[in-house]
Amino acid sequence: MDVEVLSVSSRGRITISKDIRKKMSISAGDKLMVYTEGENIFLKPVRSSVDEELNQEDILITKK
Repeated sequence: MDVEVLSVSSRGRITISKDIRKKMSISAGDKLMVYTEGENIFLKPVRSSVDEELNQEDILITKK
């Protein structure tokens, strides 16, 4: 288990270290699910299915 201490900015943002982002395969723009349990906060990468990866342009093309 990796442990990291993060600071929360005045805008409520946190920065996850490069090492942890690399280990967890998290890139800019990826989605993270945030959930709480008691006094704990958890972050979990959201991995989408192939169907969810279609972008709005693909959907519009099929409607024409």
